[in-house]
Amino acid sequence: MYDQRYRLGTSNGKPSCDLVGNLSTMQANHYFQAFYDPDLINYGKLNFLFYSKILRASQTQPSHTTRIDVPPLFLQMAKKIGNKTIQSNSCKSNQFQSEHADFVYEQSNDLLTIIPQITKIP
Repeated sequence: MYDQRYRLGTSNGKPSCDLVGNLSTMQANHYFQAFYDPDLINYGKLNFLFYSKILRASQTQPSHTTRIDVPPLFLQMAKKIGNKTIQSNSCKSNQFQSEHADFVYEQSNDLLTIIPQITKIP
């Protein structure tokens, strides 16, 4: 996605130092333009307002944003504000397919077939 010039940001429900540390270990920090964790946007990943605050901080329209997440609740939160959604089933602990997912992937390589379709979602 980075190579195709998508503007990438990332967030999780934990302090930003955890995410930045994990991405540093994977040597992936340079792919992300911004980090939107609870300590950076002053709001926890509790409800749809979390994603609303990220949109405000990134100055991005909901329809131009795609969220990749695992739990159905977070996909529902993203969908509620108008984001496109992709559910990651790559971790074995996720057994719940969400009705709020526009796309679902099982392995990271599966994203390669999803990315070209993202802009085709009505």
